[in-house]
Amino acid sequence: MDISKEELEAFNKKYMLQQEQNRKLTEDEEFYIKQNKEYFCDLDLLWSDKIEIVDTEFLFGKLELVDSEDFINSYTIVLLNLHDTLKVYLETQKRIEKIYSSKKLWKSIRRNDRKLTILINYINSNKTLCPPVISYRINEHSSNKPVFCVFDGNHRIALSRYIGLEEIPFIIHKSDWLELQRIMPN
Repeated sequence: MDISKEELEAFNKKYMLQQEQNRKLTEDEEFYIKQNKEYFCDLDLLWSDKIEIVDTEFLFGKLELVDSEDFINSYTIVLLNLHDTLKVYLETQKRIEKIYSSKKLWKSIRRNDRKLTILINYINSNKTLCPPVISYRINEHSSNKPVFCVFDGNHRIALSRYIGLEEIPFIIHKSDWLELQRIMPN
């Protein structure tokens, strides 16, 4: 199979761009790791507050959605107390601190530093964040009982807890929201 000169040039250009992006992410990651907690507390997290404006493209494969209208009709965004929500999910303060530490953000076995770097760069570019998605379902750790779990957004939750946010928005299926209201502390 022959590759044309144009195809080879396009491949090389794409490869060089990827290399430059990786180099920049590595630099950013090294910079962020050296920063103290106050640096991250100064970040301005802009959350989507309307379900209609959430970028659903990356959620389609995860939520088994048919289309955007299905998403808008089935899900809602609710502002929840972060600690109370994590307590419903993880049950104990010890587990909350282990998974979503308020003291340590980087070099965690539970999180990918590169994803944190991408998240912080995204926040620094003043783009609107998709709220984390929580779900009420049976999972491998729930002994065949439905439990609330974080379906998407662990890095956003970790950063939010680390910088001390008390409330953040979550995306939740409307039927799951009814159940969460029933079991959530007042």
